[in-house]
Amino acid sequence: MTLMEAIGGTDITQYKDQYREAMEAVSSAKAAGVEPPEMEAPAEPKGKVVDLMAALQDSVRAAKKSRGEETGRRNRRTRDQRAATDTEEDRREKDRGQEDEREQEEDSGREEVLEEITGIVTELRVIRPSPLR
Repeated sequence: MTLMEAIGGTDITQYKDQYREAMEAVSSAKAAGVEPPEMEAPAEPKGKVVDLMAALQDSVRAAKKSRGEETGRRNRRTRDQRAATDTEEDRREKDRGQEDEREQEEDSGREEVLEEITGIVTELRVIRPSPLR
């Protein structure tokens, strides 16, 4: 289901191009040799402002949790206790493994965020096609 299908029938005649009307008024005034009308201050945006990055991070965390993956947070005390009993060679080997795990988690996280962003951009293109086309 596309976003436009979810929104349903929308009557676009209820909207007007205020910018165009204002520019036509300014241009008509200049052509007539009179002072252009004062422009109104733009209205404050209504509605909720969404932090897109926070929403994406929450989505990635929720996806990982639903798959039973770790979210990257570990019990510091347990890790420190284990580190105290490991030999130096064991620590180096463990560090290499942890670095590999972190890189894989980062790569996985990047892929998930990229998929989320791609989906959002695709939906936005459905709503408002790019003027560059």
